Amino acid sequence: ANYRLGPEGALSLAAALPSSGLAELHLAGCAVGAGPVGRIAAAVARSSLRLLDLSHNQIGDRGAWDLAWAIAEPHAQLTTLILKSDDIEDDGAAELLAALAHNTVLEVLDLSGNRIDPSGEHGASQDRRVTLGFQSRPFLHTPAEAAPSGGEASGGDAASSA
Repeated sequence: ANYRLGPEGALSLAAALPSSGLAELHLAGCAVGAGPVGRIAAAVARSSLRLLDLSHNQIGDRGAWDLAWAIAEPHAQLTTLILKSDDIEDDGAAELLAALAHNTVLEVLDLSGNRIDPSGEHGASQDRRVTLGFQSRPFLHTPAEAAPSGGEASGGDAASSA
């Protein structure tokens, strides 16, 4: 972890992963970026990997979508996926949560430090396997969704969404 692997190194690692026999892969802070995550995800789906840590790699929603595909695969063996501070927003969280519905193996999905609205429609706060922890900045509503300055909004409680 924290070695500047970069996209090229990540692609090489992804090529070797399925036959490596690795159980854990810690790539936190390795400057992977979103680009290679698709190949890493495909390799994870074909590997014996149990833990993948891609924290602090700025994979964003694009990387989250690729990983969602991998964890939805019926033969996925990953039990822990750590994606702390990866610039993931609600769209990426929604894809990961949808994939969890098809996965009975994954026990931990750590999304701490991203830009996910904890009360969002994705339901991340409802799944016991998901850790949202702190989020890097508060969820920002678009002007059309913002509450009037009179304070009529209820703060996004469950009763206001159906």
